[in-house]
Amino acid sequence: GPQDETVLSRDMELAHTSLMRIDQSSTIINKRFNLWKEQFDVFVDREGTLTCRGRLTNANLTTEIKYPVLLERRSTIALLIVKDCHVRDRHGGVNSTLTEVTS
Repeated sequence: GPQDETVLSRDMELAHTSLMRIDQSSTIINKRFNLWKEQFDVFVDREGTLTCRGRLTNANLTTEIKYPVLLERRSTIALLIVKDCHVRDRHGGVNSTLTEVTS
């Protein structure tokens, strides 16, 4: 019933956040992290994930769009996100997949 879906949704959110935090644990020890921190105005959000501030801070957008999660280019999560978007985009080209990833 509806209660089962709510629990599943909450569980999925917790799993998502946990995976992001685990993936980001290697980001913090990367020698370039201090540069990224300054360049992308990185901060820790209320869930404990590294997110970026940017020029969209004052825009009327969702929090996820205004403050994107910081992921290393070749992190496991980043690669899985790109693969998922590529498949959902019916194996479109590079530009099409990039559009899907950033939307």
